[in-house]
Amino acid sequence: MKNKKYILLALLILTCVGLFINYKIKENEKIEIEYLDSLADKQEPYIKKYLTYYFNGIETVTLTTKERIPTGTVGVHGYINNDPSLGFTATFDSDKPGSNMGLLPTFDITPMRKPESETPAKNMEEILKEERKKKRAEEKTSSTQNWFNI
Repeated sequence: MKNKKYILLALLILTCVGLFINYKIKENEKIEIEYLDSLADKQEPYIKKYLTYYFNGIETVTLTTKERIPTGTVGVHGYINNDPSLGFTATFDSDKPGSNMGLLPTFDITPMRKPESETPAKNMEEILKEERKKKRAEEKTSSTQNWFNI
């Protein structure tokens, strides 16, 4: 009789511990999903810039799934121009938007790639730096033109 009470108490405690552990695991999964969603939202404009820098005919970019790869890298899967066969995977090593980005296109996207002479290999930071440089040059010429037009 006494042994049955101890066994039932032990089972009750083990069940409570198991339920608590399950709750914590689910909570961590929910936090991870929220983190991946927010990271993908931050990275989406940079993914689009990266794709338009290296590929022709990019009109829309759709992100489908997000996952953490076992190496700690975040992978975001998606496709372009509303065509799931034109898929890609963008990977990030950092939370900083646009940094340490890699791109793995599917075979179907390859014909859309710009010639290497047109687009030398650059990382996202270099693409953004070049874009800012062009923007400053355009602003400078437009402000100079406005000054002469007065």
